[in-house]
Amino acid sequence: MTYALTMAKRIAKTLDFHKGNEVRIYDVSDKTPLARFYVVVSCASKRRMNGYADIVKEALVKGGWDIGHVEGKNSSEWVVVDAHEIVVHIFSEQERARVKFDDLYQDCPQVDYSKAKAMEL
Repeated sequence: MTYALTMAKRIAKTLDFHKGNEVRIYDVSDKTPLARFYVVVSCASKRRMNGYADIVKEALVKGGWDIGHVEGKNSSEWVVVDAHEIVVHIFSEQERARVKFDDLYQDCPQVDYSKAKAMEL
C-alpha cells in the first residue's frame, strides 16, 4: 500500500469521525495525471466546510504532506485542498448534488477506508 493511499484513507476516516456526509475516496489515477486520489465529503454549512478544510490541512501537515493550494475557502460552496497526489473536495450538500460530482467519477474505483485509523489532531 502506498503512503498516498494510506494518507487518503486516514483523511477520509478523520472526516467521517467529524461527521462528514457521504465521505468517499475515488482512485482517479487512471483518469487524470494530476492526482491519485480524490477524497470527497459534503456538509450542511459553510462554517463546517471551513472547519473540514482546516482539519484536512492539519492532517496533511502532520502526515508530512505539502499543501499545494486551497481554493474556495470562506466564499464558496466547494472547497478544494490540493496536496498533489491527494485532492480533497469539500462540498455543501446542494453543490455536490448540483454538479453531480459523484456521477463524474462513478467509473473510478472507490477505496474502502473503514479499517483506517483517524488522524489525531
